[in-house]
Amino acid sequence: MNYSILGKTDLQVPRIGLGTVEIGLPYGVGLPNPPPDNECIELLRFALDQGITYFDTAAGYGRSEELLGKAFGKIGDARPIIATKVSMQPSRKKPHLVGKNLIKHINNSIDESLRRLQTPSLDLVQVYVDETTFTSGSAPDSLITEMDKLITSGKVRWWGATSYGAKDALSVIQQGIPFRTLQVAYNLLDRTLEDSILPKCRQNDIGIVIRSVFLQGILSHRMESYPKRLEVLKRTARQAQEICEEHGIALPEAALRFAIFGPAKADIILVGTFSKKELTDNIRAESLGPLPSTLSQMLDPLTMNGSELVLPQTWKLPDRFN
Repeated sequence: MNYSILGKTDLQVPRIGLGTVEIGLPYGVGLPNPPPDNECIELLRFALDQGITYFDTAAGYGRSEELLGKAFGKIGDARPIIATKVSMQPSRKKPHLVGKNLIKHINNSIDESLRRLQTPSLDLVQVYVDETTFTSGSAPDSLITEMDKLITSGKVRWWGATSYGAKDALSVIQQGIPFRTLQVAYNLLDRTLEDSILPKCRQNDIGIVIRSVFLQGILSHRMESYPKRLEVLKRTARQAQEICEEHGIALPEAALRFAIFGPAKADIILVGTFSKKELTDNIRAESLGPLPSTLSQMLDPLTMNGSELVLPQTWKLPDRFN
């Protein structure tokens, strides 16, 4: 596994990090339940043994933070990097908090994450950003002030953001310090940010964290489990699969190698699984390097930039598919 420094932080990260939502709560096609806690902890330690030293979590990921704390809370200097998240609203159905209420909410969230993760300091905390987070290009003063205080106190080492679209991502870049990393969705079929946002991240030394590498399973063997209303998306994924197989490469492997070594030039990509085999396959794929140029060229026309179909938040699937 190759490693690099994440943006202007001092965090040395591998090319692949483990997203942990799937071990914390029912998630993905058919909402499968996570394995028992002992199996989740075993998987987390297995990932670390394989060289994955970056784990992505959030307070909203069920028992994810708690399981990470149980797995790594008492291993001292061997502890991996754990990146968690904080929201500016108490729930998705309520508006963003402001002023003293926002400060109280952020501090409570940070303290609870510290407790669950069994650590005195959080390596990276990513703020959920949407169209209401920023005003006139700058974050609310109370947010920035509190972020600075939490760094000074030692509770948080670095701050980043996670966003869902070009407009929101751009607002993070324009804000600058203290945001040192940006987590965005990017994959073979959704390259919307490739020519606009990602180059600006590199120009501003903002670490790039890529999620949705497999488009929630569409770019894998799970594609046929999704309903017919996503048929256009599935058909495009099948085309990609056929092209990849003509080159002797499985679609998930191609999707992962594209995300790591392709035009995004990401610092790290996130994969989510509770299968040791899938994790091992992903690590092996990273070791194979970039895709053949002929394959990349054949896959280029399949991008669906601008289509709502590449945005899982717009799928509005029945519960059994969320």
